[in-house]
Amino acid sequence: MPPGSSGAKEETFTNIAIKTLNDFDAAHPAGSDISEFYTINPTFEGNNRPLGQFLTEQTGVTVQFESYELFLQQSPENSGTFQTEITVTLSNGEVYTAQSIPFFLTD
Repeated sequence: MPPGSSGAKEETFTNIAIKTLNDFDAAHPAGSDISEFYTINPTFEGNNRPLGQFLTEQTGVTVQFESYELFLQQSPENSGTFQTEITVTLSNGEVYTAQSIPFFLTD
């Protein structure tokens, strides 16, 4: 089994932040946090919940899986290129950042 497949031994999520790299709407220009528009499926069984709720529920609970599904619940107001950056912070101070592949939205 590859390292990380069984989750973490001691690390917990401190934060998961999702930032838009393009204008999302008038209140969320490029660089804004849009985590509020995401749900997360921590078990891959359709048990989606708001990302903020998940983080509250996970306080003190070690990371259980090597990957999690995130779902955007609101469409950006603007068509064109859309891309996000996700930053995961763990309780041991490790910070991981990755960008999504840019994709093009049409009206």
